[in-house]
Amino acid sequence: DYLRRIDSLNTANGVLTENLNETLNDLDAMTESRDSYQTAAEELTDKVNAGSKLNAFDFLSEGIKERSSGAYREVNWARRCTHLRSCFTIGENSIAKSGNKTVYMRIISPSGSVFNSSNSNTLKTEGGQSLLYSDKKVVNYQNKAVDVCIFYELTKEIEGGDYITEIYCDGVKIGSDSFVLK
Repeated sequence: DYLRRIDSLNTANGVLTENLNETLNDLDAMTESRDSYQTAAEELTDKVNAGSKLNAFDFLSEGIKERSSGAYREVNWARRCTHLRSCFTIGENSIAKSGNKTVYMRIISPSGSVFNSSNSNTLKTEGGQSLLYSDKKVVNYQNKAVDVCIFYELTKEIEGGDYITEIYCDGVKIGSDSFVLK
């Protein structure tokens, strides 16, 4: 009777061992499959994130003078400027998140300094860097092209030379322009 039971248990043990090996092989295959799907999903997420970044184009950056009537007139001389302005278009992007977006403008002088009204005017870039900005504007972006103008009011006379404007949104530089004041 013991020999029959031992033989029966050995047979059952062999079947269980075979089942365990098959289950382990299936588990390994499923793990590899899951990992490949995760990698593919991460790559697609990265592509969607890259594609959802906004883009600014059709820049017009210039020095302007505010008249007593409140109207603005373009000027080419640095000493006549009361404001610096950058107008541009934020392009259509169907996969970007819609809603209110804060658009930051940085104006860099010929000497390399950034115009700012306060040292607390900082923005965080996607890489975690903290940058001074000149002015900002909140734009209601609904995945369609939108025209934007941002003004920076000067508090003192500025020097002539080459100026650079950089536009940031969601921590990413979405465009830049340059202009010259005499």
